[in-house]
Amino acid sequence: MTSEPRRHAGQVSAVLAVMLLVVTVVGVASYLAGRFLTDAPVEHADPVEHFKYGSLGSEHEFGMPYWVWRALPELFADKLPGKGYQSLGFIFERGRDLPVGMSKRRYLGLDLVWLNCAFCHTGSVRDTPQSEPWIVPAMPANTFDFRRFIDFLFDAAVDPRFTPHRILLEIDRMGGDLDIVDRLVLRYYGLYYMRERILSLRARLQPLRQLQPEQWGPGRVDTFNPLKVYLGFPLDKLPERELVGTTDFPSIWNQEKRRRMHLHWDGNNSSLEERNRSAALGAGVTPPTLDRANMKRVEDWILTLAPPPYPYPIDRGLVAKGAPIYKTYCADCHGADGQNFSAIGVLPDKAGAGVLTASSKYDFTDFDPPEGKDYYRIRQVDRDGRYSWSPILEFSMTSTIHGFHLQTNPVLAEIRLMNYDQVFIQRLQVMDISGRVLIDEAPASGNSLLKINSGSLRPGYYLMRIVGSGIGTTLGFVKL
Repeated sequence: MTSEPRRHAGQVSAVLAVMLLVVTVVGVASYLAGRFLTDAPVEHADPVEHFKYGSLGSEHEFGMPYWVWRALPELFADKLPGKGYQSLGFIFERGRDLPVGMSKRRYLGLDLVWLNCAFCHTGSVRDTPQSEPWIVPAMPANTFDFRRFIDFLFDAAVDPRFTPHRILLEIDRMGGDLDIVDRLVLRYYGLYYMRERILSLRARLQPLRQLQPEQWGPGRVDTFNPLKVYLGFPLDKLPERELVGTTDFPSIWNQEKRRRMHLHWDGNNSSLEERNRSAALGAGVTPPTLDRANMKRVEDWILTLAPPPYPYPIDRGLVAKGAPIYKTYCADCHGADGQNFSAIGVLPDKAGAGVLTASSKYDFTDFDPPEGKDYYRIRQVDRDGRYSWSPILEFSMTSTIHGFHLQTNPVLAEIRLMNYDQVFIQRLQVMDISGRVLIDEAPASGNSLLKINSGSLRPGYYLMRIVGSGIGTTLGFVKL
């Protein structure tokens, strides 16, 4: 009689034990999944803060545990040229624990930190050595010494003090808030793995470092040779002239105005988006690890980001003297105002729509040429991506000269010329760029406003010659 209830109670206990075990396993699995499968960057709503501290995904491949990053310059201070990461040119804003150009992401159960775009493209300036630095996003990182930063990590990794015990003790001394799981992960796996990764990278780059015994210097970097070696390109296959590719960090303002230009430090890329992503390789991003949404935020922001205004008084007299010098010696490469460059046409009609397989006749009209000297050239791109340039052609787009002014430029059906001094004009001639006279008129004298019917002209660029006693003036205009 009593054995049946006991058997029933035993069955209930077994079921409860199994249920408890299942709940425990599910709970532990959920906790481990939530902790070690989380991939969450620290977000910044403000676009400037996102540029300076937002993650591009470099932590996936090269991320360093946050507290290890903090401890290394303390434990290996003898490997640095001065105090802390500041001695390598990193910029720290007041109240920040990470420098500009360093992002944080929760990944594989740890808070990992590594580089983003701003470590190469944010600089600082000061009025005097005693002044507070003025931090300027998107300018070249004029103080950051990338090569010495890499050397510091390599030197630390080969030092016998680079052990989990010593590093964890240093973290404790600094007040690090590692929980028991973080401590166990770092003690028995993370720090060993990190050291092996650094030593592996050091061994891979060592032949290149021997070929480049001199430091790059602050604000400079060998853009792609380290990446070629890291990605497995055999160093002995590189031509000798390519073994050193050190160049200055560039500014990245006004990217929209650079669309279709030859980008990167050697002009090897004409796609803004591709240039941005290949440049991000230098921050430790790879195609599978790139945070595309965060990258897009940076790309959109720098499209129209203008450089800050010059902060000191401008001598307008010097500006007036310098303007013609700039136009004579600089504008053909740097644009009418140093910023504006634009394509006035592409053949085929849509970029990337195909290739030309036969000879083609074409013409394009610049409907908004800047006043003054304008420069034009043609870029021919071959099937293999190589390109060549035509000679530069110079045109003078001047609407006002010697008392004459074109009221409308570009013009539609009528050319309207102001003759402010009402000087006697014998002939008004309109010519094409080859010098062929298309319109030749003798205007009525005594009028300050002279009109010429331009309806017969095709859209394009033309010259107007003003001929009179002691006058030989030519104005350029565009016919729409």
